[in-house]
Amino acid sequence: MELNKKNLITIVLTFTLIFIFLIYLVEEKKNEKINSIINNLYVEKKDLFLSERQMIFSEAELIKDLIFDKKIISMIEDYIQNPGEKTRDDLIIAIFPKYLVLKKYKISQFHLMLPNGVSIIRFNDVNKFGDLVLAMAKAAKYIKIKKEPFSGFILTNEGLKFVNIFPLYKEGIHLANIEIAFNYRDFLMHVFNRHYIAFLIDKKLLPNAKMPVCKLNENFLVDGDVCKYFNKVHVRIIFDKKINILGNYLVFSYPIYSFDKKIGYFIKIIPISSIKEIKDISLSYTNSVMLIAIIYFIIILFLILYYRFVVIKRFANIDKLTQIYNRRGCERFLKSYKDYSIILIDIDYFKQINDTYGHDIGDKILQELGKILKSSVRANDIVCRWGGEEFLIILPHTSYENATEVAEKIRKKVEETKIFGNIQITISLGVSQFDGSFEKTFKDADEKLYIAKKTGRNKVIF
Repeated sequence: MELNKKNLITIVLTFTLIFIFLIYLVEEKKNEKINSIINNLYVEKKDLFLSERQMIFSEAELIKDLIFDKKIISMIEDYIQNPGEKTRDDLIIAIFPKYLVLKKYKISQFHLMLPNGVSIIRFNDVNKFGDLVLAMAKAAKYIKIKKEPFSGFILTNEGLKFVNIFPLYKEGIHLANIEIAFNYRDFLMHVFNRHYIAFLIDKKLLPNAKMPVCKLNENFLVDGDVCKYFNKVHVRIIFDKKINILGNYLVFSYPIYSFDKKIGYFIKIIPISSIKEIKDISLSYTNSVMLIAIIYFIIILFLILYYRFVVIKRFANIDKLTQIYNRRGCERFLKSYKDYSIILIDIDYFKQINDTYGHDIGDKILQELGKILKSSVRANDIVCRWGGEEFLIILPHTSYENATEVAEKIRKKVEETKIFGNIQITISLGVSQFDGSFEKTFKDADEKLYIAKKTGRNKVIF
């Protein structure tokens, strides 16, 4: 069920009735409720951690696909075949401007290396190359055996890093690996409060690291500002226990691995005082009733925050003007589709329309076209505003011929529709069928759209 405002009110009223009833049952149920809350919270934080990690991997993969096009891969091949100063300089010149852009998006490392882990270009220190990076050699071995990218934590002399390493191929030949690393603290900030998280690293793995020993367990180095919460604690925590209660804090611990070897733990600390139902667990029946009231307000707050999260997530993938998918929303579907055709659409003479009628009318024309496109395709077809006056339709499991018929139907419908009574627009369309990669498919459709616009507009090129 989609969580909208009406459903939210219904859920709030339902919970109100439930909690009024639970007041009479609290004495025998309170311990069970407390344990359930803690366990669910543990799982919730774990899922948030894993989902954020997967999102970072997806972003790194997208960056790799956007930057390492055919030209760059051919330049890498040239360098491997002729490993000289000129071919390396040409490669740096071609990629370095893109690296500067990536730094704005919290990329901490952008590293090109040979399949065995020998460095070709470190973009944060381009003068250092030709050496074997041991951590990268392990990742290279992983990639060679698993035949898949490596995404995860590695230990270096500087400490813990979160890396994504992708193999680069040309015609089936493994040319190189690319490391796209993020500051793991930054990506966790999307999910957790930085003052209540830390990474604990097995002290034996980094004997020379200049990091403090964890006050919770002297066998671990601590990366994070959490020890201040446990200055008066002298109890050693066993992190394999997963959930520990220490003083006024819940300590959730999640194992972290590097190359299938456990290297430490990620810990999330939650003040018990922020979970009133736990704080008051030992109180009498009257206090337990008060505890249920607090739980009620927490759940209501959670529902409101979740409702806001659902709305924000939905609008992140929706074009605000036309209320159809934007480019980001459209791209979410592409990874799951292997059989589809696309139609790339552009409004003819849209600049003249804006100049003649004004941008407000131009915006309304974009809205109307979005409605026409949605009404002209099947429910499972994806319609999005790709940018400006350009639209893209994805037709899953649709042949080239059928996609062309759909495109022609749309062209005619737009041509025959008068907007606001007297404004008539036309569109140009390019049709292409999936050919191994979306980039190639889109380029083919874009070229056909260009031909349509150059040869008179208001036509379908397929």
